[in-house]
Amino acid sequence: MLNPRAISLIVLSLLGSTYAEDYECVGTFIFGRHNDRPAKPTNQQTPLGAEAQLKNGALFRERYYGLTYDNEPVDSEYKIEKLNDEGFYQASQYYGQAPYSGTIAKSHMAFLQGLFPATDGPLSNELLIQSTESDLDNGTVMEYPLNGYQYVMMDFQDPNAPNNFIIKGDVNCANSDSAIAAAYKTEEFQNLNDTTFDFYQSLRDVLPEEDIATSFLNFGNAMDIFDYMNVNWIHNSTLHDQWNITLLDEVRLLSNQFQWLISYNETDVTGDISIGGQSILGGVWTYLNTTKEAQSPLINYFTGSFNTMFQLNGLLQLDKLSANFTGMPDYGATYIFDLMQDTSDNYFVQFSFKNGTDSWDQFTVYPIFGSEDTMMSWDDFSENIKQHSILTLSDWCDRCNAGVEQSSKYPSVCVPYSSTYKAAKELQSNGVDLESILSGDYSSLDILDSHHSKLSNAAAGGIGAGVTIGTMLVLGALFLVFKRVTRSKKNSVPIATSSESASSDSLAEKSV
Repeated sequence: MLNPRAISLIVLSLLGSTYAEDYECVGTFIFGRHNDRPAKPTNQQTPLGAEAQLKNGALFRERYYGLTYDNEPVDSEYKIEKLNDEGFYQASQYYGQAPYSGTIAKSHMAFLQGLFPATDGPLSNELLIQSTESDLDNGTVMEYPLNGYQYVMMDFQDPNAPNNFIIKGDVNCANSDSAIAAAYKTEEFQNLNDTTFDFYQSLRDVLPEEDIATSFLNFGNAMDIFDYMNVNWIHNSTLHDQWNITLLDEVRLLSNQFQWLISYNETDVTGDISIGGQSILGGVWTYLNTTKEAQSPLINYFTGSFNTMFQLNGLLQLDKLSANFTGMPDYGATYIFDLMQDTSDNYFVQFSFKNGTDSWDQFTVYPIFGSEDTMMSWDDFSENIKQHSILTLSDWCDRCNAGVEQSSKYPSVCVPYSSTYKAAKELQSNGVDLESILSGDYSSLDILDSHHSKLSNAAAGGIGAGVTIGTMLVLGALFLVFKRVTRSKKNSVPIATSSESASSDSLAEKSV
């Protein structure tokens, strides 16, 4: 439900000065949810989900290229003029990123098949002709197979990749895990768990026991229960006939309350519980700024999970405009940050939300960060981003308590930012040859002067095996060296101790 302030803001934005004359869209960052999939656990996408994603990609093709899926021209106020006018994929104009997981990655690819459909018609742009056709010495003209299928580059992020934190900032993050675990212990969560217990137990009569155990039927599993029912409502006629839409909506409402409680804390908006949302917001600014400064790429499309979207809603203060933003976004929903430019070459950012993939799911503009205007100046946007986001891997490692170097969940990408790694680099700068240590030659340790305790070859041998700088092994082996070297120093570099952290594998990893 929209509150009166939100309604007035949206009406004013629609009745204001004509958009086309005042602003031009010069780039965009799109953050989308995956589409329809089987029930968890799964890494698949259904044909229904693939088709919906393709159609959604085609709608964005109309928005930014001014071309339909069949390459017919259409009017669009958001057409980016610097994109090639034939709607053909060019690496300099598009960048995409998604986690290296089946469902999300496949949704990402299906969207791109709509944004960049097969192109078998004649091209007028000479550069594009050269990239799609090849003349042979006998006069034969070879064209790409599959009717001109476009091979779009996709940057899939492995969990240990340096940029994975942008799209999955809540995964492998100890402090995020702890914040979510703490949310389970709040009075509000406990009250909901108690007051809804009888309702969840009543679902025993309509949910197959071989799929969901009776002990699982409680508020703590609200999201998984809704997911099971939602997927089967779409794909299982037998179960569909046992339920009704009123029951499904009640389960949906409770799952929304559950997810909101573990995604947002109004008294600590930028706290650890929203690290995933803060990370993607940092990515929004980073990639839009690249578009602004380099005029490339012009379209950025990232695909992620619903839990990140819940966190975004709180950070952008969208929940203050509509209670709908405290609920689950539909399959294929998109958060759109358009980079705009006025006639004086000033830059702005305009936010739009499209809740779903159907043509009737409108692109709706909303003000963000509590602004009264739907068009935010670049400077104001940047300042708000600075207050609400995580911009660098180093900052993410720090926020996630990556200094807990003995933790089994320590992210390997954070090794270069750890205190022990820095100590190893200091040893190198003092003349310790880590490569020699790795090969079994510990003589470089003898260079330590009389102010430090020397290590015997036997002691050095105990640390030499397995030392590889730039990997996790350096944290364990060189920690011993570092302690010996710095023992006599007045100010030693602090080494964080390991702590037991709550695991959110069932939350972050399963939020697909």
